[in-house]
Amino acid sequence: MSVWGSRTDDIWIADYDRGLYRGDGRTWTLAKEARYASDVSGTSARDVWVVGGAVEPPASLWFHWDGAGWSGQHAPFGHGYLRVSAGAPDEVWIGGGPSRWDGTKWAPVVGGPGSVYDLWAPSRGELWALAEHRTQAGGSEHLHAAAVHYAAGSWSTTPLLEFTGGGGRWLYAIWARAADDVWVVGSKVFHFDGMTWSQVCQPDEELTGISGTATRDVWAVGARGSILRLRR
Repeated sequence: MSVWGSRTDDIWIADYDRGLYRGDGRTWTLAKEARYASDVSGTSARDVWVVGGAVEPPASLWFHWDGAGWSGQHAPFGHGYLRVSAGAPDEVWIGGGPSRWDGTKWAPVVGGPGSVYDLWAPSRGELWALAEHRTQAGGSEHLHAAAVHYAAGSWSTTPLLEFTGGGGRWLYAIWARAADDVWVVGSKVFHFDGMTWSQVCQPDEELTGISGTATRDVWAVGARGSILRLRR
C-alpha cells in the first residue's frame, strides 16, 4: 500500500489488490477500481496521480484525478510503473524505468537511472531517486542500491549499499525535505546533509517506507509492522 494526502480531510491510499481509496477524515470510499495500484502522489486535491503494474500477468497503469474525473490508461505492456512523485502539476515523475510528465505527455528520462525503486520530487526541477547502479571491478559486475539526484538539468549518483545476495540486504525508500536533508531506508538507514552521506543506524527489521514534515519529524515503517521515528 501507499498513502498520500493534500490535507487532513483529503487522504488517498493505493491498494494493490483493490484500487484507490479516498478518506475525508471520517470515512473511506473506493475512489477508483484499479488493480495493481502501487503508489499515489499529487500536488493538491485536484491533482492526484496513481501508478502501478505487475510482471505476471504483464500490466501497467497510470491515472490522473483533476478534481472532476479520471484520465489515463490501463494497458498490458511490460512491468508496471511502480512509483510516482509530483513536484508540480506539469512535472510528475514515474519509475520503474523513469519517465516525466510535462503537462501534456509522458517522455522517458534521458540520462537518468535505469531501474528505480522509489523517488521523491521535493520541488519543481529537482528529483531524488533510489535506483539500481551497476559497476565493474576486479573483472566482475557489482550491483548497488544508489541515491540519484537530479537538479539543474544534470544527474549525480552515489552508491550506498552493495547487494551481496542471499541475505536480502537492500534499500527500498527515499524521502527528501530539502537538498541538505535526505533520508534512505531499507536494511540500513542513510542520511544526506547536503555534503556527505552517512549511515545512521541498522534497524532490527527492514524499513520499507519513509516520510516526514520537518527535520525532527521523520517516520519510517517496517516490513513486519514497526513504526520508527528517525533522528540525525
